[in-house]
Amino acid sequence: MTRYFTDTQTMKPILFASLAALAVLAGCSAPDAPNEANFRAALEKQLEAHGDLCIGRHRWPVDVPDLPVAGTLRDGIQMPALEHAGLVAHTRAEMTLRHQNGETETVKALRYDLTDKGRGFVNAHPKTAAKGADTAEPDLCYGHVRVNKVTGWDTPKASGSGSDDKPAHATATVRYTYMLDPAPWASDAAVQGAFPVLARVVRGSGTMALTQQLVATSGGWQPMQ
Repeated sequence: MTRYFTDTQTMKPILFASLAALAVLAGCSAPDAPNEANFRAALEKQLEAHGDLCIGRHRWPVDVPDLPVAGTLRDGIQMPALEHAGLVAHTRAEMTLRHQNGETETVKALRYDLTDKGRGFVNAHPKTAAKGADTAEPDLCYGHVRVNKVTGWDTPKASGSGSDDKPAHATATVRYTYMLDPAPWASDAAVQGAFPVLARVVRGSGTMALTQQLVATSGGWQPMQ
């Protein structure tokens, strides 16, 4: 009959080492662990909720005075560019100008309104970084951004006082690049000339580095409020 002997003193360190390894693995998979997978999940969730990109036009039509000064005005620059892309068209109209001294003047104007093509790009409830889905007004949107690659992050630091009313949480600044899913008209040269921010976002797709501050919570990393 063969007997097997167990050296309990030898087994203890092996057992403790195995338990420690399991603890490390468990920590790496925790939703608040500072790693690429968890940061990417937080960024994807953020951009899914706030990744729509729009030009900030909520009301139509837009009147532009038919005067030489119109070329220096925002509307006088942007509306012709949108017309070049086929999103708006103008008709002749009149508008009232109010001068600094309080007097008013009726002048000829160009009234720009959305075409059928333009209305196809109006999002009734855009989810942008500026406004939440519950309060957003309709807007003319040119694309949606999503995470391309998490490129790095700073060592997480503790924030908060650590008191019961303000518990301490780890925060981290995460760097990432994005991909833009653009509307076809976003590549129009006239539109990009009239909307510099749009042009920068379009050209930066895949390469431009952005940052996002995240805070660790029991439910995972979340954007800083």
